[in-house]
Amino acid sequence: MKKLVAVLGFTLLASPVFATTVLTTGLMFSPTGSTATCGFVNAGSKPVDVVITLLTLNGAVVLTSTYTAEPKGQGAYIFTGGIGNYVYCTFQPSASSKTTRGSLVVAGPAGAPQAALPAN
Repeated sequence: MKKLVAVLGFTLLASPVFATTVLTTGLMFSPTGSTATCGFVNAGSKPVDVVITLLTLNGAVVLTSTYTAEPKGQGAYIFTGGIGNYVYCTFQPSASSKTTRGSLVVAGPAGAPQAALPAN
């Protein structure tokens, strides 16, 4: 009986309900001279820690950081100068991904956004 309880407990903890969801943007080219920015907002009612990562096409980490955002609209971002490569962002929230919104924005040399992609 104890083994059955242990197996059921492990199965529940390992199930997707308890897994942390990683939100990922699409892939976008970040030309040399531009900036690539990964940003998120906490749309929930509780503080949330989010690991933000900016990666290249081959999965190499360009920049990563962890931020705590207070509820209802606070967030954070990371950015880097254009590296002449395709990039994407991942956002790993400590709470439900349903309350975290993230995006990748590539801006030109003058700072004007050229394109933005939401995280899903």
